[in-house]
Amino acid sequence: MAGPNTNSMALLKVADKLVRNGDLTGALDAILKARQLDTTNRYAEAYEDRVRALLHEDGQTETRVPD
Repeated sequence: MAGPNTNSMALLKVADKLVRNGDLTGALDAILKARQLDTTNRYAEAYEDRVRALLHEDGQTETRVPD
Protein backbone atom coordinates (compact mmCIF):
# COMPACT_ATOMS: atom_id res chain seq x y z
CA MET A 1 0.00 0.00 0.00
CA ALA A 2 1.31 3.44 -0.93
CA GLY A 3 2.02 5.89 1.87
CA PRO A 4 1.30 9.62 2.02
CA ASN A 5 4.71 10.49 0.61
CA THR A 6 4.20 8.24 -2.42
CA ASN A 7 0.74 9.67 -3.06
CA SER A 8 1.92 13.25 -2.67
CA MET A 9 4.77 12.66 -5.13
CA ALA A 10 2.28 11.22 -7.63
CA LEU A 11 0.16 14.34 -7.27
CA LEU A 12 3.23 16.52 -7.84
CA LYS A 13 3.96 14.60 -11.04
CA VAL A 14 0.41 15.34 -12.14
CA ALA A 15 1.00 19.00 -11.28
CA ASP A 16 4.16 19.02 -13.42
CA LYS A 17 2.18 17.72 -16.37
CA LEU A 18 -0.56 20.29 -15.81
CA VAL A 19 1.94 23.14 -15.65
CA ARG A 20 3.51 22.00 -18.91
CA ASN A 21 0.04 21.98 -20.47
CA GLY A 22 -0.69 25.48 -19.16
CA ASP A 23 -3.29 24.47 -16.56
CA LEU A 24 -1.88 26.40 -13.62
CA THR A 25 -5.12 26.30 -11.62
CA GLY A 26 -5.33 22.52 -11.96
CA ALA A 27 -1.67 22.25 -11.03
CA LEU A 28 -2.21 24.33 -7.92
CA ASP A 29 -5.11 22.11 -6.88
CA ALA A 30 -2.91 19.01 -7.25
CA ILE A 31 -0.10 20.66 -5.28
CA LEU A 32 -2.45 21.63 -2.46
CA LYS A 33 -3.75 18.07 -2.25
CA ALA A 34 -0.15 16.82 -2.12
CA ARG A 35 0.60 19.24 0.70
CA GLN A 36 -2.40 17.99 2.65
CA LEU A 37 -1.09 14.43 2.37
CA ASP A 38 2.49 15.33 3.27
CA THR A 39 2.68 18.56 5.24
CA THR A 40 6.47 18.36 5.57
CA ASN A 41 7.21 18.21 1.83
CA ARG A 42 9.32 21.33 1.21
CA TYR A 43 9.37 20.73 -2.54
CA ALA A 44 5.57 20.91 -2.63
CA GLU A 45 5.65 24.09 -0.56
CA ALA A 46 8.13 25.75 -2.93
CA TYR A 47 6.23 24.49 -5.95
CA GLU A 48 3.02 26.01 -4.58
CA ASP A 49 4.78 29.37 -4.22
CA ARG A 50 6.08 29.15 -7.80
CA VAL A 51 2.72 28.25 -9.33
CA ARG A 52 1.00 31.00 -7.33
CA ALA A 53 3.57 33.47 -8.69
CA LEU A 54 2.90 32.25 -12.24
CA LEU A 55 -0.84 32.62 -11.69
CA HIS A 56 -0.32 36.14 -10.40
CA GLU A 57 1.85 37.01 -13.43
CA ASP A 58 -0.84 35.69 -15.77
CA GLY A 59 -3.56 37.52 -13.86
CA GLN A 60 -5.44 34.29 -13.24
CA THR A 61 -7.48 33.70 -10.13
CA GLU A 62 -6.10 31.41 -7.47
CA THR A 63 -7.93 28.68 -5.63
CA ARG A 64 -7.19 27.58 -2.13
CA VAL A 65 -8.19 24.36 -0.47
CA PRO A 66 -9.10 25.07 3.16
CA ASP A 67 -6.46 23.98 5.69
